[in-house]
Amino acid sequence: MSGRVFHLLAAGGIALMTAHAEPPPVPFPMDWPQSSQGRLDLSRFLDAPAGKHGPVRVRDGHFTDDSGQRLRFWGVNAAIDLCFPDKAQAPALAQDLARLGINLVRFHHLDTSWGRSLIDQRRDDTRHLDAENLDRFECVFAELKKRGIRSVITLNVMRTYKAGDGVRDPDVLGIGKAATYFNERLIELQHELARQWLTHRNPYTGLSLAEDPALVGIELLNENSLVDAWMDGRLRHGHTEKKSGYWNPIPDSYATELDGLYFDWLKKHGSESQRQAVSQATGVRFEAAKPAALPARFRLTPGEFAQAERDRFHAEAAFYAHLESEFFRRYRQLIREELGSPVLLTLTNDHADTKSPYATLRTTLAHGDWIDGHGYWQHPSIGTVTKVDNTPVVNQPLDSPFTQFARSAALGRPFTIGEVNHAFPHRYATEGYPILATYALLQGWDGITWFDWEKGRLQDPAEGIRPNGWFDLSNDPMKLAQLATCALIWHRGDVREATTTHLRHYADDEVIETLRDKAERPFFKPGFDLSTPLKQSVRFTLATPEATGPLDLPGTPRRPWDRPASLVSDTGELTWSHADLNTGVVKIDTPRTCGLIGFVKAHIWRDTARPQHLRVNSLENEHVSLLLTSLDDAPLAQSRRLLLTATCRSANTGQTWQDDLQTLAEWGRGPVTIVPVKGELVLRGLRTTSIVKATPWTSAAQPQSPAQPLTRSGDDWLLKLDSPTVWWEIAVE
Repeated sequence: MSGRVFHLLAAGGIALMTAHAEPPPVPFPMDWPQSSQGRLDLSRFLDAPAGKHGPVRVRDGHFTDDSGQRLRFWGVNAAIDLCFPDKAQAPALAQDLARLGINLVRFHHLDTSWGRSLIDQRRDDTRHLDAENLDRFECVFAELKKRGIRSVITLNVMRTYKAGDGVRDPDVLGIGKAATYFNERLIELQHELARQWLTHRNPYTGLSLAEDPALVGIELLNENSLVDAWMDGRLRHGHTEKKSGYWNPIPDSYATELDGLYFDWLKKHGSESQRQAVSQATGVRFEAAKPAALPARFRLTPGEFAQAERDRFHAEAAFYAHLESEFFRRYRQLIREELGSPVLLTLTNDHADTKSPYATLRTTLAHGDWIDGHGYWQHPSIGTVTKVDNTPVVNQPLDSPFTQFARSAALGRPFTIGEVNHAFPHRYATEGYPILATYALLQGWDGITWFDWEKGRLQDPAEGIRPNGWFDLSNDPMKLAQLATCALIWHRGDVREATTTHLRHYADDEVIETLRDKAERPFFKPGFDLSTPLKQSVRFTLATPEATGPLDLPGTPRRPWDRPASLVSDTGELTWSHADLNTGVVKIDTPRTCGLIGFVKAHIWRDTARPQHLRVNSLENEHVSLLLTSLDDAPLAQSRRLLLTATCRSANTGQTWQDDLQTLAEWGRGPVTIVPVKGELVLRGLRTTSIVKATPWTSAAQPQSPAQPLTRSGDDWLLKLDSPTVWWEIAVE
């Protein structure tokens, strides 16, 4: 779950957005029993069964299969218990996802020590699969496959090692982040589990995972980089006590092991000048045999990076990159050669925007097939008290997740976002889904899997009406409506890819120096204009400098906290404006989709906030998302069936904030409520017709009340938003 956290950086201070008078919240819980009869079914975008055209491949920098058709994935994460649903419920779960246009599920947290797990947690080791849970997983995998939904699996996330595994200091080791790269016993255990799981024949498909074309790929490690651990100070000595944290430093005995490996690497692979630099700083001599104990400062800590002599710093960075490369080379050899599997591999995820990813991404380009990024806008603190910054991303275009993700996309490789969310209870979460979906299309990215689905219809009725959780997508009617609406936009490619691709070149020495230079985050390229990803496609390359395009677009801001007045994509279909006024708006204007996201009310009178087919006469809500899209795939001007999705905010019943609007005072209870959007919209440029009707929908996409004719004014149709809902079906007769 954890991932890149996007921070709010303020120049001169940014006033906290305060609550304005808005329509009162109304209960609007998800109605899963009725959803199968809803009026929205996007399964037509799924090519069932998944894999019928062979395994997923990489061609011209994107996913494809033997049909030659480019594949673009719109997905959700399944985590912990959802990876192992009751077999009787698996078909309905798969059907729910298919109706919403989901064509990829990322199975995550399969190896946890709480809840259901792929690993048999009844044993004193982690070397055996749990037969019942494996059967449950294989059943739901098969049900997804039948409906055209492919899968990605993560091999190592939360595997917590035990004494029976034969590992050193298991209680201190925990999940072993970073140590998984270099300790030979941990590598053996990872390969052993991979062999067991990937070669087990699924009785529901007749195939093993290693040979099943419905498996897009394997993520070897989740958010686990040795180079990243070095930059975080998690490779230091002194960690000897058991801790339960996710980002623990490696145990002291593993730090000692790492010292010895570094000594051996310097003797074998280091240059004479590198050995001299380390020797001068630490007193260790390489002419003699390896000493029984190396000094505590034999390896650098982050506090020493800035002053470290160049040869010493570059040597240690190259050592960690070497360990990462060897680990992934061996893993790829296991899957490709020993198991003979064509399945694609991504190695680990770029997930921390304040640190340079390029050393690890260089390894991914050498041994992986695609690049994956993780990130959350203002990830909430999770514990007894929930806190979140609660500032709108529309006012932070240059420090937004959409800009940050763009740093990871490489020339010639697919790029996906494996985890992302405006996590609950963020007050501006309605802006996240449509902005990321549309800008990802502009960038030509290859997949998004939202975190995470949670229970959906699998909720135990004995739990009663459930409140929302931090990442509970399937219980949030606002996000579910946006998920489906954006699926339409995504699968059709309603937003055109940028006409220009802007390349950044990183030389080998530059890749290493970025590890200690944080002044140019997140791209770590001096002079690079941070607004570029909101106007053009951007990619990085490690090729020769001759391949590099211009490094700057003059006259635009370069700092994350700068807020430009207007940024227009080179296709003219996306405009991000008014962030300079603290009332940002993103406008979408394409033939099949129009939209306004952000502080629309503040700019009703501005021409820049008027897409071709959508106008706003009045609004009671300050911050909204308005999406008008074709349901019959025709351009809006010819469409006979349209969908309007209008959202403001979701919250639990009784949920309250403290005065700072950042600290949750009361979590609240079920059912989930929405703040409905109230006002009057104008639909323009529709088919010449005698009547247009609007039908508000329930959360299950069923008619909430009878269709009502809209009022005509010349060529315009006036739609009053006066129903407690998040979406309307528009029929043109």
